[in-house]
Amino acid sequence: MRIVSATEAKTLFGRTSSTALSEPVIIEKHNRPELVLMSYNEFISLKRMATLSTVDTCQQSIAGDQYAK
Repeated sequence: MRIVSATEAKTLFGRTSSTALSEPVIIEKHNRPELVLMSYNEFISLKRMATLSTVDTCQQSIAGDQYAK
C-alpha cells in the first residue's frame, strides 16, 4: 500500500491514480491518513463483502445466535 501526501496526490494525480488501479493509495493530510484511493473493482468487492457480512450477522441474530454482534 502506497502512502502519499495530499499535495503529491494532487500534483501527480495521473501517477497516483495509476498506482491505485493495482493497490490502494493512502492520501495523508498534515501527516495523517485522510483518504484511500482504490480501483472501482476493489471498492465494489469490499462493498459486496461488507453487505454479505451484514446479511450473515442479521441472519444469525434472527436465528438467536448468541455470538452474533
